[in-house]
Amino acid sequence: MIPYPIFLSVVCVLRNKEKLCEEIIKNLQDQISELTIDYELIIIDNSSDDKTVQVLKKLTKGPKAIENLQVYSLTNEVSNNIAAWAGIENSLGDYVITINPEIDDMNFIPEILKQSIPNSDITFVINKFKKKVNLLNTFIMTIFNFLSKILNQPKSSNKDSNYRLLSKKVVNFILNYPRPSIIYNNLVSVTGFNKNNLFYDYEYVEKKKKNSIFRVNETIINLISKNRLPIRFASFLMFFGSLSNLLYSLYVVLILIFKSDVAPGWVTLSLQQSGMFFLISLVLLIISEHITNLSYLTNEGPLFYIGQEFTSENIKRIKKLNVEDLNNNNIDN
Repeated sequence: MIPYPIFLSVVCVLRNKEKLCEEIIKNLQDQISELTIDYELIIIDNSSDDKTVQVLKKLTKGPKAIENLQVYSLTNEVSNNIAAWAGIENSLGDYVITINPEIDDMNFIPEILKQSIPNSDITFVINKFKKKVNLLNTFIMTIFNFLSKILNQPKSSNKDSNYRLLSKKVVNFILNYPRPSIIYNNLVSVTGFNKNNLFYDYEYVEKKKKNSIFRVNETIINLISKNRLPIRFASFLMFFGSLSNLLYSLYVVLILIFKSDVAPGWVTLSLQQSGMFFLISLVLLIISEHITNLSYLTNEGPLFYIGQEFTSENIKRIKKLNVEDLNNNNIDN
């Protein structure tokens, strides 16, 4: 097989794999070392509390150190997506593959490259294997998909995987955002790049259950990070509340003017309550709009980014860069 003329980065997130990390890394190296002309292995230790870091450190030292190995150890445990992004933003490759060796088939990497290079900027690799149902995650995803449908966001799936390939162009695009990990989580909603979906069937046994707290946090962030309708809806409620209380105050004044048998103290109490709720609603409306504005300022990316560029193969103009026409010079002389 002729190696691909690219520099490939492979990002792998590990946690508490003291006994398996060396085997995993060597298997990855064997899989990709002959596929490209150059490569790097980036291992992210997701704040392991065993001796995984010490083992990884040994693999980078001495004459038997694993070739092209980079190790980054996180100070606190984060979700797999965020940990993977920590590796991606430190990668140098023309293409980056993120893989979880516990649930992803590393033997599928050659097929990913075959189906992606050079025509795909983003490739999502989806495992069709039906794992054991996690009722909590299923419930969370059901709610998330329902809200996403209301907010016109792309539907997520329990089959979504962190197994994906990104071109350097996509990585540079994501880096333009103040919080790039959010954009990385929402790549399915990003347009302008060539995307590819690959499906395969790989049976695996997940040895450790995912932290459902991370799952809930990611779901909430994904829901609100790319769509401002929730906070706009809150602003609408505040506006409706303040307007309703203002109209109610006018109603109380009209009752006072045209009615003679008003209960003592009712007008004062009603105006006090409606005025108080009017001010509260107005203040919350201003705060809501201010938060919306801050959201625009803190997580907006560049005004534009060129995802693809095409040039006609039939260009008739003559290019003259630093070229002197000697014939004309001779004629002038």
